[in-house]
Amino acid sequence: MRFKNPKVRRNLTVQLLLASVGGLVAAIALVGMTVAVLLDWQSSALAEIGVRDNALDIAASVKFDPSGYPVAVDLPDDLEKMFDGLPKDATFRILDATGAVLITAAPSPALTTITARMTGPPEVGTLLLDDDFAFRVATVPIDRAHATFYVQMAQSERLTSMVRLTDSKTALQVVIITCLLAALVFGVAITLTLKRMLQPLLDASTAASQISARNLSERIDAAPLPQELSPLIAAFNSALGRLETGYRVQQDFLAAAAHELKTPLALVRAEIELSDIPAREALLQDIDLMSRQVHQLLHLAEASETHNYVFEPSDANAVLLDVVQYLERLAERHEVRIEAPPASTSFELVADRGALFTLLKNLIENAIHHAPSHSVVVVHWSGKKLLIQDEGPGIAPGSMPKLFDRFWSGKTGAQEGAGLGLSICKEIALAHGWTLSAQNASPQPGAVFTVEMPRGKLKE
Repeated sequence: MRFKNPKVRRNLTVQLLLASVGGLVAAIALVGMTVAVLLDWQSSALAEIGVRDNALDIAASVKFDPSGYPVAVDLPDDLEKMFDGLPKDATFRILDATGAVLITAAPSPALTTITARMTGPPEVGTLLLDDDFAFRVATVPIDRAHATFYVQMAQSERLTSMVRLTDSKTALQVVIITCLLAALVFGVAITLTLKRMLQPLLDASTAASQISARNLSERIDAAPLPQELSPLIAAFNSALGRLETGYRVQQDFLAAAAHELKTPLALVRAEIELSDIPAREALLQDIDLMSRQVHQLLHLAEASETHNYVFEPSDANAVLLDVVQYLERLAERHEVRIEAPPASTSFELVADRGALFTLLKNLIENAIHHAPSHSVVVVHWSGKKLLIQDEGPGIAPGSMPKLFDRFWSGKTGAQEGAGLGLSICKEIALAHGWTLSAQNASPQPGAVFTVEMPRGKLKE
């Protein structure tokens, strides 16, 4: 079955449901039509059987006197109603072996000719005709000890056709209702079955969506999944293994390169400080910038590896005050004042203290570099959020989407770095399950960086 709607084509549950229900309805309809054709084809034989069954019912209803002579007929209710209600289409009589009529149904002018022509014991199933109707006649014997009697039942083809038409309509209604009920029950059953069968696949998809660069060691468990999907899951896990290996090699190279560059840069700086060459100060500034970039590369490599973190109960506000004290000289050089929460404030949470220090240092340092002279960088707690706000020019709209990308820098002129400070902050926040965001302050100028720590507890 082909589906034109692209959403249906992509939905396995809908495809299986529609295909199964459609096949079931088609099968039931085919069976119904087959039964209808067979019933129509065998209508003649069924009509003869019906007339003969009626004759047998009449024979069983005959009452005899003590001498064994038939004197009355105690008809079943359905036959009595048929003979009373349809006198033109049905009649019966009881005859002796000579053909003399002993008992007959109520006289009917329309059946006079047929009754007159029912002489002697006719053959079973003989079709008798009168001027208007065709009649089907059945004769059954009643054997008694001293004589044999005969019951003759005559039924018009018109009555048989009416019954057949009614049966056909009833059969059609039964087929339609059966199709609808079967489709409903089958649809509910297959929906529940598919939901149960596809649940492991949904669980595997959820597990796959949670795999990131920080947990590349995770794998998808193929045990609960159908065997047909095992090769796909095995290939996916194998791809994850290769990706993890490549990522580890990249991170190890980054950390090793950064570590190996620290010593040569320190030696070069010492040589320049001891020498008396032109542009000595400019060279020292370049060396300091390179050292800062190497230091950030090392921090980035460490922040990207979750196993490097040691999570323990910490007071985030105490760490924040240590960062403010650490950056006081930098703030003085830029003529910027840092406004921090009081020491009596406590924000308790589980975190890696060193990573938290790096996160806060990079954010406040970034605010100092972008703040104008004689301005204030405000750091304060708001519920479970830490807000760091400067009074600088703010963030350009085009820079907002790239703010936390690696190696991207706004190049403001106040500093030129490798563009890794905010990337390191993002990696640390993700490793802790925190949310790091930035926006422009309003209505006053400046930018606001927010670190949301949902598991923390503020005490003032």
